[in-house]
Amino acid sequence: MTVYAVFTTGKNSPMVTGFSSEKEARNSGNGFNLVSTPTDLRKSIFKTSDLVDIYNLNSERKIQKFRDRATAEKRVWESFSSIEVSNVLTVEEAQDTGLIGDTKAEDTKKGRPKKNTFKGAKFVANFSHPRNNPRRARTHGWLFMDLIIKNPGITFEEIEKFYIKENAKFMNHLKWDLEKNNISVKYENEEEV
Repeated sequence: MTVYAVFTTGKNSPMVTGFSSEKEARNSGNGFNLVSTPTDLRKSIFKTSDLVDIYNLNSERKIQKFRDRATAEKRVWESFSSIEVSNVLTVEEAQDTGLIGDTKAEDTKKGRPKKNTFKGAKFVANFSHPRNNPRRARTHGWLFMDLIIKNPGITFEEIEKFYIKENAKFMNHLKWDLEKNNISVKYENEEEV
């Protein structure tokens, strides 16, 4: 199944790249929305003007606007068929060929905890009521903290699965809340950290 990574922001936008699987697309970087079916275009992620820009990337005849949203979605999806699938190596293949080093090596982004640090860890908020959420209301940080408050003992893998499904990042929120002592980490058979 082909998955398309659609960039609508940034200096090189709009840009569309095809991948042979969702895993390969996620391993290639971030800053894009994944589209694997025509219904993914119906989500409110893309404005109609974004769809016009995406359509104009590969069309011979440039357009100013579509007749309606349904036509825009249909034509953009059809235009994806002309996009070649990127030959992206998996992390394991890249390591075998020597293109990248060991992923367990020290993280180059200073201060960011590595994901494998929290394998098997459970997170608990240091307060129990959602009204005590210390983050600014309705921000991404607040939503992350709300997830921890409402699911005491949630595992790192469950948080990761939730955020992958939502196509969002969470490691910076985790780092911030750990530094501010808003949450505690518990490992199996260990005391609270």
